Amino acid sequence: MLKDIIEVKGGFVRAVKITDYFDKELNRNKLESYYPVPEARDAFYNISRGLHPTSKGRAHIISGTYGSGKSHFALVIANYLTKNSASEDLKTFFDRVREKDQPKAQEIYNIRNVDKPYLLILIEGYDPGGVEHALLNGLKEALTDPVRGNLPEVALETYYSTAIKKIEEWKEKKPEFFRELEKYLDQNDTDIETLLSELKDLKEDALRLFREAHQQIALSDFDPFFGYKKVSEIYREICGYLIKGKGFKGIAVIWDQFNDHLEAISPAYLGKEASLIRDFAETVERSGDTQIHLLLISHNLPHIYLQLTFTPSI
Repeated sequence: MLKDIIEVKGGFVRAVKITDYFDKELNRNKLESYYPVPEARDAFYNISRGLHPTSKGRAHIISGTYGSGKSHFALVIANYLTKNSASEDLKTFFDRVREKDQPKAQEIYNIRNVDKPYLLILIEGYDPGGVEHALLNGLKEALTDPVRGNLPEVALETYYSTAIKKIEEWKEKKPEFFRELEKYLDQNDTDIETLLSELKDLKEDALRLFREAHQQIALSDFDPFFGYKKVSEIYREICGYLIKGKGFKGIAVIWDQFNDHLEAISPAYLGKEASLIRDFAETVERSGDTQIHLLLISHNLPHIYLQLTFTPSI
């Protein structure tokens, strides 16, 4: 019998999703079942070198055919960026890399032998809101997620600071909105100076009052993550705050099945989407000590659409 002659080693899995990261037991099983092929080891090494403070190699695309292990690779990277290399969860991975390439394994190990994680942004497939929505919504989810960030106050600080800028913008560019705001505040027994002062002090009632006024005056919800600043600016600001005050090493964005997004976008909007992701990638490459990293996982070769730094395919 064939089974008496050939034995298939256990531990392999048929399908991996980047969101498996959120299931602790499933995530651990997927890590233990990962066998890094030479191309994956090289890609992993290149990505790890981007973690050095002076590196500019921080935007990567991993491409390959279906079933080549791209999502599994991304899942391992996600764990690598959020755990110390000495973590028990990563032991099997490093043992397998050492078996094939001891020097390379040691370099990869050393660069993450620290307890400061990257805030992990996970995006999967097509986002009908576009690249901007995907990046900003992913950031909001990560900040408020009790596992990854647990930092709702960081997101809120962006709300307060942007509310102040919006009031200043109305005063300068939309005086009719500013007058409406003064009337609204007067009806609520307060004034502009008091509102600005309380927003600077991060008073929750002040933010609530401004959001109510914004809805009535501008006829839209107030959400500073959308429409008031460039995505790259928001990422830079929040990343700096995370590094200085919250014990993070930086921010890492992993977008799995990125080709699904590009293929679903109307040709009329593809140019805008390419421009947005290119601008973000350029910010990533220039992030310096305020480290931001970007990893796009794609089935088809994305250079048809975008020009980014390439990591070897797997």
